[in-house]
Amino acid sequence: MNKEEDLVILMSWSGESYVSEYSDPLDFVYETSGDLFNLDEFEGREFIGKFRVYYIDVERAMNEREPIYPVFDDHSAEVAEYFEPIFGSEGYDFNENLLEAVGYDVTSC
Repeated sequence: MNKEEDLVILMSWSGESYVSEYSDPLDFVYETSGDLFNLDEFEGREFIGKFRVYYIDVERAMNEREPIYPVFDDHSAEVAEYFEPIFGSEGYDFNENLLEAVGYDVTSC
């Protein structure tokens, strides 16, 4: 590949969703994993790796009055590590550092 060619990466995955009448913190965490392919007009599709993504539906959890920390914590220690950087130590509002990083004026709160 030279500089004049565009890099095209294909993310290929399939998904599942669960619906339950009983509320469980894991109901708000969606995990998707799949394969990564480099697309080349001459050689076609070349496997280059795998990926895994976790999507946490915080808005739905809040609407269903599910405490946010258990949503992060019940899935795994890896996901729970992101709770405080996003929501701060109190867990009620977004972390001020995060708000400042996205350009939100925290002095107007």
